[in-house]
Amino acid sequence: MCSFCPIPTEQQPLNEYQILNNSFLFYWPSQKFEIYLFYLSIVYLLGFLLTLTIVLNNGFNLSKPLDIILNAIMGGNFILILDLCRLYLGWSYICQRLLSATVSYEESGWYDGQVWVKPSEVLIKDRLVGIYQVRPILDRLKQTLGFIFLFLGFLVLIH
Repeated sequence: MCSFCPIPTEQQPLNEYQILNNSFLFYWPSQKFEIYLFYLSIVYLLGFLLTLTIVLNNGFNLSKPLDIILNAIMGGNFILILDLCRLYLGWSYICQRLLSATVSYEESGWYDGQVWVKPSEVLIKDRLVGIYQVRPILDRLKQTLGFIFLFLGFLVLIH
């Protein structure tokens, strides 16, 4: 961030953003839409297959295949919602730290309550990254969650 910054390198908001953006589990929402959809499809498919396996092994009435499929679809959506919430919370935390004028940090292993007030040039840089890099990711995640909840509402209506 800057040479006079008292915050440890790994706790600086721009570095936290880079770490999150480069992590395998969190970089998906920042990718092209097709890659993001592929990721969502994989997570959904794993949730669907896991739920289908659980439903079939718990003695559901096999004479009602529609109920089995609907339960597996809802289970896949549940797993996907949990993953999207995890992604949203991680990105939301980074956005909050980037947009904030102050940053709390720990110098030692214990929480010592240190707070650093960002100088104006650091604050401007952090806010630009927060507004133009992180907020679109948060918006994409919110839109995806909204679509999934609409889909689940439709499933409940037809069931």
